[in-house]
Amino acid sequence: MVRLYARALTVIATVGACASMALALALGVAMPDGGTDTAVRYGLEFDAPEVEQGHTARWLQFSTGTLYVGAGSGVRNAHLHVRVASFARPRTVVWRRDGRVLTTVTLPPSYTDIVVPLGDLPAGTTTITVTARPGPQPVADVTGTDDPRHVALRFMDPLTVTRGPR
Repeated sequence: MVRLYARALTVIATVGACASMALALALGVAMPDGGTDTAVRYGLEFDAPEVEQGHTARWLQFSTGTLYVGAGSGVRNAHLHVRVASFARPRTVVWRRDGRVLTTVTLPPSYTDIVVPLGDLPAGTTTITVTARPGPQPVADVTGTDDPRHVALRFMDPLTVTRGPR
């Protein structure tokens, strides 16, 4: 039920992202940045939010996930700031925009702060894809629990967008 509710809110936020950034923020499915009139939303490839260390965090449950960066107005030389961890083993993670590689990093199984150079963002929504290799692995195999999920990466909120120097 919680997962269905979270996904329904994501759909609502997707429809209204450009017209109402404030609504998306109020629904809790978008995270404000530090003054660039942007919000970052997770695609459906991510699990429902869970509380961790006083923040919310989400698992990427597929090899590739989507992040949507909504900008109320254009942002020059934008950078996406992400705190992310690989599950149980190192993974190579490729960040892309419009099929073009933005950066490639190898993530350890502990939280790491990553800055992804996005370039100039137009007003509206920009799609960023994140691909992890190897892909997801069963949680139960690693933890010895009955957790049925297969996961690859863990993203901790907030994800933010800043302007870089020109």
